[in-house]
Amino acid sequence: MPERLAKYLWAALCWALVIAALWLALRFLLPWLAPFLVALGAAALMEPAVGTLARHGWRRSVAAGLVTLAVLAAAVGAVYALASKRAWTCLQRILRGRCRSWWPRRSRRWRGWRRGCTSPPRRRA
Repeated sequence: MPERLAKYLWAALCWALVIAALWLALRFLLPWLAPFLVALGAAALMEPAVGTLARHGWRRSVAAGLVTLAVLAAAVGAVYALASKRAWTCLQRILRGRCRSWWPRRSRRWRGWRRGCTSPPRRRA
């Protein structure tokens, strides 16, 4: 029985050391390795499209450049669509007077000026 317990404790210690080493690697190395891991994933995802174009007679370098530009254009388009929707929504809220987060301390003073005051309110020191 003590021999089985010793084997069990040895295995538990080994697994604890492996888990600790993985945690340390993720904790300290992942911030530096993240860009390379993202690039590796992007290359792996683009490889089938590049391979298909290369099989159909395109030079591999031209196919890789074309697929990279297409993915980049799609990413920029997605960011633009999300940002423009958010900007448009915020602009609509501002124009309707429903955006309370826009200068929250000054909103009461500026409300009268927006309704037709001839001069903007004076700043308090």
